[in-house]
Amino acid sequence: MVKGFTEYRAARILHVVAGMALCAAWLFHPGDAAASARVSVEPDRTRMSPNELLRVRVTVEGESVIAAGSPEGEDFTVHRHSMRTQSQQRPGRPAIQHTVIDYHLRANRTGRLLVGRVPIRTPSGMTHTEPFTVVVDGGHRPAPSAQPRAPAPRVASPQPAPVPDSSGSPGATPAPPPPPGSAEMVAGPMPTAPRGQPFLVASLSTDTPVVGEPFIVDFLLHVPSTQMGLEIYDMDDPVFEGFWFNEITRARSPRRQSRLGAARVRGELHDIHLLRSYSVVPLREGLDELPPVGAHARIRGFFQDDGEVHLRSLPAPLRVRPVPSDGRPAGHVEANVGSVHAGWALSHDRVETGTPTVLTLRVSGHGLVSRFRLPDLPDLDGVAVEPPRDRFHQERGVWPSGESVREWRLRPVEPGSFDIPALEMSLWDPWAGDWLLVRTEPLRLLATGDSVARGASAPVPDAPWQAALPPFPDRSRIGPAPQRRLAEGWVPWFLTALPFFVLVALLLGPRWRDALAGRRRPPVLVSLLDALEEESRDAPASQALGAATQAVHAALTHRIGRETRGLTAERLRGLVGPREERLVDLLGRVERARYAGRPAEESRALVDAVIAEIRVLVQEEAG
Repeated sequence: MVKGFTEYRAARILHVVAGMALCAAWLFHPGDAAASARVSVEPDRTRMSPNELLRVRVTVEGESVIAAGSPEGEDFTVHRHSMRTQSQQRPGRPAIQHTVIDYHLRANRTGRLLVGRVPIRTPSGMTHTEPFTVVVDGGHRPAPSAQPRAPAPRVASPQPAPVPDSSGSPGATPAPPPPPGSAEMVAGPMPTAPRGQPFLVASLSTDTPVVGEPFIVDFLLHVPSTQMGLEIYDMDDPVFEGFWFNEITRARSPRRQSRLGAARVRGELHDIHLLRSYSVVPLREGLDELPPVGAHARIRGFFQDDGEVHLRSLPAPLRVRPVPSDGRPAGHVEANVGSVHAGWALSHDRVETGTPTVLTLRVSGHGLVSRFRLPDLPDLDGVAVEPPRDRFHQERGVWPSGESVREWRLRPVEPGSFDIPALEMSLWDPWAGDWLLVRTEPLRLLATGDSVARGASAPVPDAPWQAALPPFPDRSRIGPAPQRRLAEGWVPWFLTALPFFVLVALLLGPRWRDALAGRRRPPVLVSLLDALEEESRDAPASQALGAATQAVHAALTHRIGRETRGLTAERLRGLVGPREERLVDLLGRVERARYAGRPAEESRALVDAVIAEIRVLVQEEAG
């Protein structure tokens, strides 16, 4: 009897050990532990016309995105792009990084075109999306200068407008002004470049805008017709202070697609190329100037390179005018500049006394809706009005547009019929050159029941499925559960729980392996250090300085948790701590070296100093 029981127990113990070994092997097997980020690409259509924009959505799951490039190829030009990152927190598990990048592409020709790969850099390395083809038909796209000016609609008399849907779509927005590159442009100051050398110049749709009026700024590259091999490998981002701006067009190098025409400058024939185009809105009146933009170019020869040049435009002066005073409505707010329509509605126009209803006002159209001052609701006798809640959705397109929403909670305290008067809002329409008066229609609220106190509120009734639930039991009347001896049947208990352990290992094993693999991945600063050393090893001095600038911005973004690209060293001093001030000083020295064209030895010394400083930060984080 004892011998049989001993053999039975030994077999069960061996069974348990084998099961634990199986779970450990499944849990710690390398397999795909070092799997990289999951990248997917999804276009919104596979057939389009030349006048349409193709939206390509790239989704990166599992890792954060350090940098993302533009789609490869010459068939499409990036019109605009945006990137947003979300982090999904899970209890007891590592957070999931989810990054969405939207590209809006414009076709350069017709036919079956190829959308190339999109390079994406993550902490684990470089990855690419899969290329795909799109059919573009319907004729040739007209030149920008041939597109007519579509006047914005002018409201002759105040009229009620329907409330747009809850999805946030502004509905029928006014027709936009002409796109960038039109003939109605004002040339900025022209630099004194030597004969036969290219130069950059800013071109504005107007140099006397009204505060809040959007205008177009094109940075044009003038290339002598005798130069055929000019290549731009780096371009500085301008810093717009006191302006709202949005980048519309970006060209990598002067090509046939970016050529606007030719002009004779100082007796020499130049080809004009559009490198960058911005939509700019001044936020303050008075004398101001647009910042310059710089570019690093390489002149290609027939057998060898002829050298490098640094191009820089001159600041373009501006005179921002206030809104006209002629015909200005009483109570006009300076920030209300645009062409919009408005509408409002009640969530319930018939309620019981004490029950709140929501009054929603929507204003949508062209303009900086984020700066609009919406009208206030007057006091209503017999109705308690809570303070309004505002929200807005600003779109970044060729011209700023969006929707601004204001909500009031109305709670009638007395029975009766209440008339809500119409609201008026005055705006200066820069496209029509006239004042615009937007008016809503009057509403009526009907309340039934008895009078209630102004501070009391009717309780919200439960849903039908909640009312049908039985009440919770009184646990004070439930005695303690009967105690069982574990030693009476530990073997059957373990055999019963063993499938559950195996199932948990199968479900959570890959996630634990991914978490362990994520710990073994190199930190962000280590990836930046390796990339900087690799890019600056055999590169020219100017290109190495550009790589050092990008590495410093990425390191500062990692340290302070805020995007620093586009900010100068002077503006960064108030955002960083004492440990990052050394990086900011190096950034200022690198920027001055890039603009001044320092000797190659001094530039190399600056790049080595940046590498040494990032290596010190890596050692501090590791320690």
